[in-house]
Amino acid sequence: MTSPLFHMVANGPRPVAPFNHATEIDDWVFVTGQMPTDPKAPDAPLPDGVEAQTHRVMENLKLVLAGIGLCRHDGLEGATDPLRQPGPRIGLAGAVTPRAI
Repeated sequence: MTSPLFHMVANGPRPVAPFNHATEIDDWVFVTGQMPTDPKAPDAPLPDGVEAQTHRVMENLKLVLAGIGLCRHDGLEGATDPLRQPGPRIGLAGAVTPRAI
């Protein structure tokens, strides 16, 4: 097992607690959950309504993934059983992902 690599994405959203955007170890990437804040205006009010907030969260996740060289097409899934299917996965809200090598 290698030492973990902690990712803070330069243009990613400002964390609301003392943690990084993603953690990588061996072939796995752990992606933190995101808030619906705007990375360009982190102190602005949150978007109105669940639909707008969900859109902002997904945009934030795309920024984080792009910042570490991944995208949702690398296997984006919710927090599911990582043994269900072979191949790379990007898990939301702390689920795990094998990184494609």
